[in-house]
Amino acid sequence: MNIPHFIYEVARSPYYRSRPAQAVRLAYAKWELAKHRATDPRQFLERLGIDAERALDRFDKWEPALDEMLAKVRRQEGEHGGVSREDGIILFALARTIEPKVVIETGIAAGVSTAFLGAALIENGHGGFTRLNCRQTRSSRSGKPTEPCSTGRRWGSPGRFRRLFGRDSGGDM
Repeated sequence: MNIPHFIYEVARSPYYRSRPAQAVRLAYAKWELAKHRATDPRQFLERLGIDAERALDRFDKWEPALDEMLAKVRRQEGEHGGVSREDGIILFALARTIEPKVVIETGIAAGVSTAFLGAALIENGHGGFTRLNCRQTRSSRSGKPTEPCSTGRRWGSPGRFRRLFGRDSGGDM
């Protein structure tokens, strides 16, 4: 647990400032969470009761392309959002284990999670992928949204990566 961050968090919160007992409970909950936090994706999966070896079967096939995409995203300027490599590995394993008929992803950043999930769906041999991306801008005059949410069955990943999946133009998997 990050003590200075915790103190800052409690000091900013009128709720915790006025309820010291709740602040102590929050500290205990954060300490318990930190104590059990997994430091490795495989460890995390095992704690969920998922056989990590089985869930990550054939991940090695995708690993070079996924790592290349992550490196490219990190080199670009600006805020890209997206998930870490570790989170991507967990997403891949969960999709391999659950074998969903369809994945609905909300909020496409750089396409990193899309790529990890898409690779898992391809390895599963079935499954569709739908994204929902809301990038609303506000009119300077009215303050109302000027662009509605978009939906579609497309890849948020760079073209080269889409070709690896065999989906140059987007679409159902």
